[in-house]
Order: sequence, then C-alpha cells, then structure tokens
Amino acid sequence: MNAIKKLIKKSSFLTKIIKKILLIFQNNDKNKLDEKQFPVEFSDIIYSQHTGLKSINKNKLYNHYINHGKKMGKISNAVPDRYCFLKLINKYKKILEIAPFTTPSLIGKNVKYFDLMDIEELKLRAKEYNHDIGNITKIDYVSSDGNLNVIKDKFDYVLSSHCIEHLPDLILHFKNVEKLLKKQGYYFLIIPDKRYCFDALLPESSISKIIEQHIEKRITHAPSSILEHRALTTHNDPIRHWKGDNNNDNDIVERLSYAIREIKDNPKKYVDVHAWQFTPKSFCNILELLYSLKYTKLRIERCYPTVLNSNEFFVILKN
Repeated sequence: MNAIKKLIKKSSFLTKIIKKILLIFQNNDKNKLDEKQFPVEFSDIIYSQHTGLKSINKNKLYNHYINHGKKMGKISNAVPDRYCFLKLINKYKKILEIAPFTTPSLIGKNVKYFDLMDIEELKLRAKEYNHDIGNITKIDYVSSDGNLNVIKDKFDYVLSSHCIEHLPDLILHFKNVEKLLKKQGYYFLIIPDKRYCFDALLPESSISKIIEQHIEKRITHAPSSILEHRALTTHNDPIRHWKGDNNNDNDIVERLSYAIREIKDNPKKYVDVHAWQFTPKSFCNILELLYSLKYTKLRIERCYPTVLNSNEFFVILKN
C-alpha cells in the first residue's frame, strides 16, 4: 500500500488511475471476485487518461493502444503491478503458493506453501545469498525434486511468482497444477518478460522445445538452457532495457567455458537456470497451442501486459 501512495503523489495521471483501481476493489464485498469481475486487459476509461488521448474517439482508443501505447508500456487496465494483481485473489478461498522461498506473495490462514526445502533450509539459503529472511514460519509441502504430487489437497487458487521459467518440464507442471485446482479454479502467474530482464538477449521459447522436453521427461535442464543462461544473460535493470540498453559486457567465451565444465562435471545435477523465455504474447500463444494439443486443460482467462519500466506480466489461467 505504501508503494501505491508514493505513486499517487508522483503524477496526476497515476492519481486518477489508482483511484479507479482502488474503487474496483472497494466495490467488491470482502474482495469476493470471480472471473466476471477480473478487470479486462484493456479499459478505454483508464487508457484515455493518458495525456493527449481524451479527445480520441473510444472506438479508436484500442487501435491507438495496439499501434502505439502497448509498445510504450502505457497503463491500459486496472492491474498495472503485482499489488493490484494479488488483490484479485479471493483471500477467503483456499490458496496454494508455489515456491515462496522466505518471502511469500500471500499471507493468511487460508494460504499454504510448497517449496523444494523446508523453512529452516530456506532460511539458511536466504542467509547464504543475502536474501530477505522474511516472516514465513512454515512450508506445508516439501519436495526436493519439485514434484507437486506430494500435495493431496485441492485449492481454489494456485499462485506462482517467477517460477515457471525455471521448470525443465513445463507441460508436466501444468498437468500437476490442474490436479490441485478445484473445478473452475484459477492459476495466477507472475512471469518475467524476457525483453526487460536478464533474458533480453535470448530468443523467445518455442513450442517445439517445450514439447520435446516433456517427451524426454526432463527433471534437469537441457545443456542448451544452461549454456544460454550462463553465456548470454545480461543485466537485470528493467529501466535500462526499456530504453533499449541490453548491453552485455561479460566475456562470452569465459562464461561458455564455465558452463561446459559445469555440465560435464555434474551431468545429472539440477542447475537452477531459466529454461524458458516469454513475452505476454508468446506465452499466451504457447498456452493456447498446448490446450489445443490436449497437453493441458488450463485456458487463458486474463493476460495483463508488462508496463513501462517493469519486467513482469500477469496471467490468470482457468481450470
């Protein structure tokens, strides 16, 4: 909430936008939102608040957004950041958060957590990497290989934040999430946009590679994923990326040599890298293809695009 207050002070435009967003949530009794109340990806009321757009005909606003505003990262809906996205989750329903580490996105008596380690192991790792210890006290489900099948409960909502890009077998993950969701349940995802994070120099992931790694039943990353991550990733400053600065000053030969040694020395070891690189458009296209191929029953309910100077987008999948 403090972040929202700072934004309100920053500009008159954001003041209007935030007021409209807060009104959406206040008008819903105890935040009891359903799919009919999830804000749409494009709102002409919100988009028209940008300077110079009030005089544009409503029917032409969307075309203006597609041709100009989207590329510029202009706010076009009531979900411009993760705070607003998480507010869409009904806190009175049963919720599972996947891989919260020590700083979960959601806290409450109806929230349970799944991770690769128990809480004491996570705290030790957090100290090792100078990560915030946070205030989480328990991991309810633990599986060192990330197998969600250890969970026997059903949930109304499942949430993951910057998680799916790390998974060797993405299709298996979606199948396992389906089993965890109740009928008409929702999977909320916060996903890094490869254009504005350290994946900026890597190509978008292909449907063929996603299917290939599922057929191979991969539990560790393919050598190509490790090589690309070690050699081609760059800085992680979204503001610089939005300005077109994707500069990578690292020695690629040295980094490739390191990755080759890493692969050869521990061929069966799980190395934590990004296996997948998405944009909002590419993720939605891949998800629809997986649905059509009957690899998943999950469908796109909402996909909120990346806004200026951010490096993440938000997706709601419906079971």
